[in-house]
Amino acid sequence: MCSWFESIHTCEQLVKLVVRINPQEYYSSIKSLISTCICTLNSLGFILVDLPRRGFPDDDEFFADSVDPWDQTEESPYDNIQGLTAAENNKEDSDTKSYLVLEPDGEFDEEMQDAGEEDDGYLAVNPEWLEEQWKLLSVQPWFRGNPRYTRDDATSELISAPPGSFVVRISQSQPGHYAISAKVTSGKIISMLILPSWAGRDSNAPGKTQYRLGSTSKLLFNTVPRLIKYFTENFYYKQERLRGSVVSEQQEGGYMLLAPTS
Repeated sequence: MCSWFESIHTCEQLVKLVVRINPQEYYSSIKSLISTCICTLNSLGFILVDLPRRGFPDDDEFFADSVDPWDQTEESPYDNIQGLTAAENNKEDSDTKSYLVLEPDGEFDEEMQDAGEEDDGYLAVNPEWLEEQWKLLSVQPWFRGNPRYTRDDATSELISAPPGSFVVRISQSQPGHYAISAKVTSGKIISMLILPSWAGRDSNAPGKTQYRLGSTSKLLFNTVPRLIKYFTENFYYKQERLRGSVVSEQQEGGYMLLAPTS
C-alpha cells in the first residue's frame, strides 16, 4: 500500500500532466482541489511533513512566459526569428540611410560573456539598478512597467492596433530580460525576448549592459530605447519594422535625439 506521501506525490504528477494539456481551463479548479485534500488530511491527523513546500504562485504569474511551477523548467514561449544583420539592413534600405541614423553599439560575442560574471560593474540583474532603469523607461510610450503585465495583456492591447505597433514589458521569468510583443503585417502578434549581455569593461553602456533582440541576433545596443529606435528605422525581420516614437534618455550611453548641427 502506498504511503500518504507517495499518494500525494502521484496525484501531483497527474496534476502536472493535466495542467500541461489544458492549463488555462483546469488550473484554478485543480489548485482548489489539492488545497482541500491537504486540509482534510491535516484535520485527520496526517501531518504532511515530508511533502515538499512547492506551493502555488499567483494565477497571473503561473502562466507568465510558460514557466512550470514544479520543475522550474522554462519552455520556449518566444518567437526566436532569424533577424537581419546590420549589413543586410543597410543593403535593404540604403536609399534612406544618412549619418543621422542610429547604428548598433557592438556585436555579440558569446565567448566574452563569461568574463562579465567577474565584473562588478556588470549590473544586468542587479535589482536596485533594474528598478532605476525601469523608472527611466517609464517615459517611453511603449514601455509597460507593471510586473503583472503579461503577454495576454500585450495581445489584448495590440489586437486592434495597426501593424508595427508594439509594447515592451518586464520578463516575469528571467530577471534583467525584457519581452517585446509586436504586430506584424499579417496581423499576427509575435513576442520576442530582449536579452542582456556584458558590454565590456571599456563600454559606456549603463551598468556595462547591452541588449540584443532574440538569441539569434548579434547586434548589441547600450539601452533598450536605442534598440527600439534602431528597429523603427531598420527591419528586424523581413519587411517588418517597429512603428513608434522613442523619447531621449537622461543617462550617458543612452538614446539621444539626433539633429543636424548648424
